[in-house]
Amino acid sequence: MDLTLNNQSSPGFGLNDFHSVGNLKFSAQNSNVTIQAYLNINNSFPVTILSYTLEGKGKQIVNFDLNASGPSNAAEWSVIIPQNNVLAEGQGWTLLPNNSLIITSSANNVTVVHFDLNLPTQSNLPFYIQHSVALTTVAVIAIVATLALIVRVRTIKRNEESRET
Repeated sequence: MDLTLNNQSSPGFGLNDFHSVGNLKFSAQNSNVTIQAYLNINNSFPVTILSYTLEGKGKQIVNFDLNASGPSNAAEWSVIIPQNNVLAEGQGWTLLPNNSLIITSSANNVTVVHFDLNLPTQSNLPFYIQHSVALTTVAVIAIVATLALIVRVRTIKRNEESRET
């Protein structure tokens, strides 16, 4: 089953501030799916949410048609199953380079959330920014070790001076 939802603005019904939430492309294989909700919350940063129920153990392919210039970061995505369990990438879902998600979880309720954080892709960043946490950690450890060595040397010198007097 393939579904493409072209959600355009609809005049009328007193909804003058209604905006399109964008297009949804959804494909299900070997499973029956009921889409419960598809919405976009646009406060400080846009959040797109899709919630659906699932019967069967097939796979689903979800594409929010993000209009992104390149692949998004997996940190921008959450796949949530019952009891508020958030699946890590590779454990029930995979992010494709075209920003589609392949979901293979057999949970009966699935919520897919995309947080539009505008995170830079790691491959375009210089080495020192890609590894800034590791480099900062090494620098802090080196500084602490150096200070510990200085304190140790001064303590030994003071002890030697006090023995001489």
